[in-house]
Amino acid sequence: MTDEPALPESTFANLHKRVEAAQEKYKAVVESPEYQAQLARLGRIASDFVSTLRLAWLAATRAGNWVDKSLFMRSIDDLNQSAILVRTAVHDGARNSARRELRYMIELAIKALFIDQQMPKSPLQHRLIYFDERWIPPRSRLSRN
Repeated sequence: MTDEPALPESTFANLHKRVEAAQEKYKAVVESPEYQAQLARLGRIASDFVSTLRLAWLAATRAGNWVDKSLFMRSIDDLNQSAILVRTAVHDGARNSARRELRYMIELAIKALFIDQQMPKSPLQHRLIYFDERWIPPRSRLSRN
């Protein structure tokens, strides 16, 4: 063993070899039939979720002006976009982003439905104020205005 420091060229060559090996391993996993089957399944789930929300919105339009004042119904576009983003993030290998987006979807749905249940006769503007006061930290609330 020598006390000489490694040359940058050899260090970068070793690093490059390790990166290539990791890329080959990742490519083998992504191209595997099991991975592709699960990716297709996730695509069907996301598509079914979007269709279900669309159907829920359509059914809710029969309830008069409820769609106009419901915080959940006003959040359907966000939920649809998030469902598509989850599928895209998983496809691109961004698992943490997909998890974060799923947590956002669950949190949004629960909070919006909670407010809709707590304030069934209130207009949308009152529901939004309640949401801001209850769940948006004061510092963030100031930056939103």
